[in-house]
Amino acid sequence: MSIIGKKVLVKFYLSRKPDGSWAYISRTMGKFSVVDKQFHGEMGDKEFWLCTVVEEIKPGQNSGAFVLKPHKKIEVAEIRKLIPGFYEIVSDNGILMFVPKIDKNAYWMLSRDTRRAYAKKGYATAVPLDIELESQE
Repeated sequence: MSIIGKKVLVKFYLSRKPDGSWAYISRTMGKFSVVDKQFHGEMGDKEFWLCTVVEEIKPGQNSGAFVLKPHKKIEVAEIRKLIPGFYEIVSDNGILMFVPKIDKNAYWMLSRDTRRAYAKKGYATAVPLDIELESQE
């Protein structure tokens, strides 16, 4: 199972780039993530978004990054935390995917402590979601 093409839920932060401009980034997946250049929508700082993983730069390395295509802002009240026993772990080239066993149409996310524990061991983490996107996208 590859992470490319999978939908994931991430939290974006507004960050100043070295050239002085601003960009939205995320570390939700235990590895740096950036917004796909083809996305021209409006985002806000510290917002959660349903995204598709478009590309992984330097696959299998901590120094790489994910390129994400945002689709839809998700409200905090809609997010559910995935707990042990309710997922299957699938490994792919240094990425641990936590595949939900129940309610696959929910907006699942690992707790920050779980993500950080795996990141300290050198793993990127993701919760691939089977949520269907609306037809206008």
